[in-house]
Amino acid sequence: MNEKPQPLIQINAPSLPKGGGAIQSIGKGWGAVGTSGAASLELALPISPGRGFAPALELGYSSDVGNSPFGIGWRMTDNAISLRTTKGVPTYAGSDQVVGPGGDVWMPERSESDGTLISRAETTYNGLPLGDEHSVVRHWPRIEGEFALIEHWSTPADPAGFWLIHGADGSLHLYGKTRHSRRADPNEEAHVGVWMIDESLNTRGEHIVYEYKPEVDVPAPPQPRDFRAQRYLRRVCYGNEKAHPHLYAWSADSWKNQHWHFQLVFDYGERSAELETAPSFDETQAWTARSDAFWNYAYGFELGTRRLCRQVLMFHHFPKELGETPVLVQRLLLEHRTSPLGYSHLTAAHVQAYDSLGQVESRPPMEFTYNAFDLDPRHRGFAPFPDMPGLNDGQQYQMVDLYGEGLPGMLCRYDQAWYYREPLRSAQGGDGVGYSDWKRLESIPVADSRQPVHQSLTDLTGDGKLDWLIARPGLSGFFTLDPDRNWSGFVSFDAFPSEFFHPMARMADLVGDGLSDMALIGTRSVRLYANRRAAGFADGIDVPRRGISAERDEDDLPLLSNTPTELVASAGDLPMK
Repeated sequence: MNEKPQPLIQINAPSLPKGGGAIQSIGKGWGAVGTSGAASLELALPISPGRGFAPALELGYSSDVGNSPFGIGWRMTDNAISLRTTKGVPTYAGSDQVVGPGGDVWMPERSESDGTLISRAETTYNGLPLGDEHSVVRHWPRIEGEFALIEHWSTPADPAGFWLIHGADGSLHLYGKTRHSRRADPNEEAHVGVWMIDESLNTRGEHIVYEYKPEVDVPAPPQPRDFRAQRYLRRVCYGNEKAHPHLYAWSADSWKNQHWHFQLVFDYGERSAELETAPSFDETQAWTARSDAFWNYAYGFELGTRRLCRQVLMFHHFPKELGETPVLVQRLLLEHRTSPLGYSHLTAAHVQAYDSLGQVESRPPMEFTYNAFDLDPRHRGFAPFPDMPGLNDGQQYQMVDLYGEGLPGMLCRYDQAWYYREPLRSAQGGDGVGYSDWKRLESIPVADSRQPVHQSLTDLTGDGKLDWLIARPGLSGFFTLDPDRNWSGFVSFDAFPSEFFHPMARMADLVGDGLSDMALIGTRSVRLYANRRAAGFADGIDVPRRGISAERDEDDLPLLSNTPTELVASAGDLPMK
């Protein structure tokens, strides 16, 4: 008789408990670390779902993001259309590239025969009279993905216009309809850099309206900064009581006469931020200024930010059930700490929920700590320069990073030849640097003292490598360096300004596209020759000094000179504190 085999013993391996349970984090967890190595985190805003048509807003952190109205490293979902600034400061002449909310570049529709803009005239929209005649230009994304109809509407009185996007699902989105939803030059309202979303409408007649709060203070001593271009999201209204087939924005401020069931309010210090005190719906005090105001000049005007969002509030308004006053149901309180350098760091996020009796329920806060950056405390001291015979023999030596290695070598000019000593890292590691033997540079023009010619090293083509510029009357061009460290043949410019040889001419990145432009600075204006890469330089443009008059002679532009008591220099677009 065969015996039955004994069953194997059941093994339950030990494991860690799963997350979740009764207490959960208010955040959405850390995001994936991409190729940039930046850490990211998402924090949900207290948004009631409503009927399913609610604003898609989130608060996110990224370690490679600068300052914002929410603190260092934090950004809210940016639903806006803007001019592209990565290729330079916008000219506002109709040739600037437009970037959509998703980051795609939009191109206007043009005629295939002559390249002129294709437009149509409209005085109505879906049978609704608009009053003025609008010029409508369709735009296309470079990479089609959402299959939306994108249109720019403008009038002669408002050339900056607004944007209308028809989604593939039948939704309608309006951007920059009023000046309160535009970030523009306060001294030139037609120079709009950003169009923010005004309103969204779906096929069921449901609306989402966005309200912005502007800065209105005119700069005056002792505060010379101009903050008027900035706009802050103040309130989002959705859940309209009655469906409406048209955008409320077609009639100015008509949305304020509607009944909204849900209102998401952003508070910048106008209400109480005490943890134990429920803030009111109405503002009770003036908004406060932050300690780390900052500025950006990418759009060609001063865009300053001096407000800090303290909390985000969700109000419900159901008069029959809750009364006539909107009732607070949820609150996201943002707790900031000021660093020794004055910057605002978000250190904790508190979520509180309120019931109909006013009782509050709080979740454990999500707290944030930031690692400080400590400089190497070791004192390096003086390091002797390697012996280099002939360094002081009267020849023209220059230190330059010729090959883009991050370390400068030694470039020497002899009559009829150029020589270069390449930097070499020490074989033992550390910070030691040596230099190779002198090597003659081939395939570049010789330095002939009998033929005066201007030669300079500059990044003309914007590839991050130095080009060898040759300029003399009647013949101007450059040599490029390939990855194998070989100089190309001579490439002549299609256009080159004769004023290049003027003693007051200077090379600098004035357009902001990373290329070296040429400028001739006068007391009342600047003549700019924009870099066109291998094509040379564009025609000169005289840019006058803004606001000059006979009574303001003291505001003349400073001229470059060799005066030892005065420094005149140009600087790039730096966010200033």
